[in-house]
Amino acid sequence: MYAIHLRFAGCQDDTACNYDADATDSDDSCEYAEDGYDCNGNCLADTDGDGVCDPFEVAGCQDDTACNYDADATDSDDSCEYAEGRLRLQWQLLSGYRRRRRMRSI
Repeated sequence: MYAIHLRFAGCQDDTACNYDADATDSDDSCEYAEDGYDCNGNCLADTDGDGVCDPFEVAGCQDDTACNYDADATDSDDSCEYAEGRLRLQWQLLSGYRRRRRMRSI
């Protein structure tokens, strides 16, 4: 009797989203989840349930009436500052989501 050995190309990496346990040959077709997500696009961790995965949260002032309002902030960090009296706050974008405050009297 002769044994028949069938060969199947596919993804052999069991950490890949498209892992194929029946694959006998790797065909470099493995696909992986994006960082912070599972293979179905769900957050791996969203502690506060706001729909933004924890690794991608941006802390900052979310009050648009504050001098240091950050439109990119996804979590309030109680850092909002408000102009008082004759003090004017000017904010300049440094890089990414970081801001620097420069105060000067009017």
